[in-house]
Amino acid sequence: MTHVLEQIQIRAGAIGDQRLLADLCALVQELHVHAWPNVFKPTLIGALEEWFKDTLRTKGVKTWICQVAGLPAGYVLVRDQQRSEDAFCHRRRWYEIEQISVRPEYQRQGVAKALLGQVIASATGNNVNDIELNTWSFNQAAQRAFRKLGLAKRSVRLGLTISAV
Repeated sequence: MTHVLEQIQIRAGAIGDQRLLADLCALVQELHVHAWPNVFKPTLIGALEEWFKDTLRTKGVKTWICQVAGLPAGYVLVRDQQRSEDAFCHRRRWYEIEQISVRPEYQRQGVAKALLGQVIASATGNNVNDIELNTWSFNQAAQRAFRKLGLAKRSVRLGLTISAV
């Protein structure tokens, strides 16, 4: 039996992939909607397709799709970010992993690791030294997976929802 890692192929996302990306994105979107329905909208595949169509044309956005034995297993979407130097921080550039999704049947089989490996290779090739991502506090499974992949906590974002009187 062939191991999943031997069947993994990573390719760049492109115009024409918006439906595939929307379907993969919907898996995570549904988790967000379930946890925070007052923040996240119910999944509308057509709206996600349009968002990906526009985003795939955006300068500084990179998308990679992971296929296992030719079937879509996951994707990652990265934004090349920059911050100017100011009184508080040095000038910096980093890759922000804005979205990452792996189909449940491919989780814990190296797909996320392969996608992150592609992000690291791209960052290295473009002289980008940092990779960051944000995750919602309810998504403990994703946080555990990210830590296993070597990402470490850098900041904590707190919030307060004020109810209307």
